[in-house]
Order: sequence, then C-alpha cells, then structure tokens
Amino acid sequence: MKTSLQLAIGFVVVFALGAVLGFVTRGGETPQDVTAITDFEEPETDTADELAQLRADLKSAAGRENELRRQLREAMRGSEKSKTKRRSKGKTSTTAIGRRVQLTTPDEADALFDEFIGRSDLEGLWELGAALLQLGQPGYDKMIALFGLLEERKREFGAAINMLWRNEELFLGRFLARFSDNSEEVLRFMLYAHNLEGELPDPLEDMEREMLDEMGPMLLGFYRGNDRALLNGYVDWMTAHVRDNPTKSRNDAFRALAQIRTPEAHAALVELVAEVPENRLREVVQALAWQRGPQAITTLEQLQEDVPAEGKLADVIQAALLYLRN
Repeated sequence: MKTSLQLAIGFVVVFALGAVLGFVTRGGETPQDVTAITDFEEPETDTADELAQLRADLKSAAGRENELRRQLREAMRGSEKSKTKRRSKGKTSTTAIGRRVQLTTPDEADALFDEFIGRSDLEGLWELGAALLQLGQPGYDKMIALFGLLEERKREFGAAINMLWRNEELFLGRFLARFSDNSEEVLRFMLYAHNLEGELPDPLEDMEREMLDEMGPMLLGFYRGNDRALLNGYVDWMTAHVRDNPTKSRNDAFRALAQIRTPEAHAALVELVAEVPENRLREVVQALAWQRGPQAITTLEQLQEDVPAEGKLADVIQAALLYLRN
C-alpha cells in the first residue's frame, strides 16, 4: 500500500518533541577538550624547571577533566529526574496484544510525544495518537497542535524513520490492526479537522487529502456504527468535493460514498449520475453497485438506455445490474 507509511506517521502525530537530553556545564560553557592537552609531544628541552611546569600543567588539566566529568554526571542525573517527573502522569504499558498509552488529560501527551520522537518510537507514537483520540475534542485539539510540532521536526523524524523502519512490512500488520480498532475515532477526528476554519499543519493537510484517496473508503468501510450526524458529515464532504471538482475529483470520493449505506449517501450517488461528466460515470456505477441501495437498479437501467450499447461503460453497467439482480 503506497501510502501506508504516510498514514502511520500521520495517525500517530499520532495520528504525533522535547525530552532530548541536554548536558550543561557550570556557566553554560562547553567542556574543554582535554585530549588536546594530553596528546602533546615531549618538548625538546633539558631545562628541569620547564619540565616541572609542564607536568604541573598536565596535572592541573587532569584535575579539570575530573571536575568536568563530575559536573556531567550530576547534569545527567538531574535530567533523568526531570524527565521522569515530566512524564509521570502519562503512562505506557505492554501486554500480550501490544503496547498501550494511558492519558487522563491531553497535556500529558507532550512529554510522551517528546520521548517517542526522540527515540523514533513509531509504535509509541501511534498508541499516543489512539489515546488522544479517546479524549474527544480536547484530544483532537492536542493532536492538531502535535501535528504542528511534527512538521517542525519532520526532517529529523523522517530520516530516523527511513533508517530504522524503512521496510513497512515490519510494522504494517500491527499498525493496521490498531488503525481498525480506532477507526471510528479517526473518522470523527478527521471530520472535526476538516470543518475547522483556517489552515491546518501540513502533515494534517496531507491526511485530509488521503481521506479522498485510500484512507476515506478504508475508514468508512471499517465503520459499523450508525451515527447519522457522523455519516452525513462525510456524505456532505465527499459530495461537495465531487461537485467542486467534477472532472478532477479523486476517484475514491465515489468509493467513500459507496461505503455509507444510508438513504442520504444513496441519494447523493443517484444525483451524481446526472451531474458528473461521462468520464466519471463508470466510477459512480461501481459505487452504486457496491452500495446496493434501493434505487440502484432503476437508476442503472435508465442510464443503460442513455449510453451507447457498445463500450466499456455499457459493459460496467451490465455487470453491475447482473450483480444487483442476484
């Protein structure tokens, strides 16, 4: 699946920058490179005083090195304590069926997002996205904010993903299983994001476009609920896209409508038969056949009378009618 890696990265924000350990020294200065002091050549001199001074300098440099190492150890311990404190509320757990992230408030996601980005933890990121989706609108808003942060670090994160998780077959099965588990929440989130005013972060805009390609039909096909407000939101979105782009609308907008077996979705496809240009009729015919709505047969029979008896479109209509009549 050509977009599966895009979906994974998008879903984890998921749908998913801090906690990168920084070592500081007193006064904010960079530790001196002591190898530059210890790797000098023995000086060509017979003067005992000069040799004694050089040895004293070397001993002093070694002392400074030890002090710097001590400061570094203290900084590391302090950073670990701070990191533990920052992520104490957001929790991760591992079970026989995989890892899970638990959140009680959206703000708990920040430290975990940092941590997962920092170590290229793809599974952790999509589990974080799943946890945020369970929080409803507050979680959606946090997801959108994290998409913006993901955009800021896309080069770093993308390079790490490409190096470690280049072969998507490694993670695709587990990802798609979790994607299916959370398909309703993703549907709600994407409709929420689509209806917002103003620009969305680039990664989220990419996901919005994917809803008009592979992702929309897949998510709507997963859905087994009967929330009419949710489904009608997608009917309006997909239908408006086709009407606004009659010759260039993406094929999967029709296929997304085909997954929605409601009177509103069926009426939209029936209406589109009379509205779309001829080069899009084949897709509408296929969508009507898959949807199996009550007016599909009569609509296709009427269309069959209006198109030439020979040709690919006539063949598709005949195949669709054969399917629907049995």
